[in-house]
Amino acid sequence: MHHPQRRRLGEAASRVLVVVYREDVGQLQQFFEQEGFLVQQVRKRYSEEEMGYPAQNRCLLSHRDAWNIAKDLPDWTIVVEADFVPCLGFGLFPLPFNESEPDPKIGWLYSVGPVVYHEDDSGGFFGHNAGTVAYILNSASAQCWLRVFDEWTGERSLDTYEQFEVIMPIHLRHRYGVRLYISPKSYGEHGGLANPEHTRLGYRAWHQADSLQSPLAFLPAYAQGSQLRYLLIRLRSRLRYVYKFLHGKYFDSWKTYWKLPEPRLRKLRFAFRRAFL
Repeated sequence: MHHPQRRRLGEAASRVLVVVYREDVGQLQQFFEQEGFLVQQVRKRYSEEEMGYPAQNRCLLSHRDAWNIAKDLPDWTIVVEADFVPCLGFGLFPLPFNESEPDPKIGWLYSVGPVVYHEDDSGGFFGHNAGTVAYILNSASAQCWLRVFDEWTGERSLDTYEQFEVIMPIHLRHRYGVRLYISPKSYGEHGGLANPEHTRLGYRAWHQADSLQSPLAFLPAYAQGSQLRYLLIRLRSRLRYVYKFLHGKYFDSWKTYWKLPEPRLRKLRFAFRRAFL
């Protein structure tokens, strides 16, 4: 089946918003500028009350600021967190979706535990993702995220730790019909160190990409300057996602997979490529 060609990231988006707190993002900014993007740091100044929130929720407030910027821009906007490490050739990678498909939609450029539910008429795959390390959105989807944020803060206190990046995408899908597209492979890596806040609360403290579109532009912080450490951590992540594929986790479960609408085989191939190739 022939599908229309998608624009490249560097053609569809002119701006990258880097969500940052105290991190040095000079290397990341330089890379994106060399790729031809306008880079804007979203560096929030937290109030005394906000400084008492869990770091996870302060991160949410920073993303809210990025969505407020994106909603007023005329084209697509890329949002990345400070510890994102892009792949070489980032600006040449295709959008995860065809722009002719209905809005609202968001494209995940880095995925945590991607789950494939649907394929659209243009060959794009969408479903669920549980991270906000790197994604692309436009005004329509930014406005949806802001509405979810208002509902989120109206339903719960930000004093309490919650995994907003896991639950909010579910609300985007179910309440506002946002299509959450998954790129063929991750267009970069989550390069940060393990999060002690996650560990303290009983969550897994690390996550990296299943597969990468191309070699990384620079060594992630988690490598601590060691190429060997980098390779071992990448191997750990690949093995984790091979395990997830074998247990049907790319579709929630094999039981769910067999209930997905046809054609299922293309969804299986998409997941197989992410896990193994």
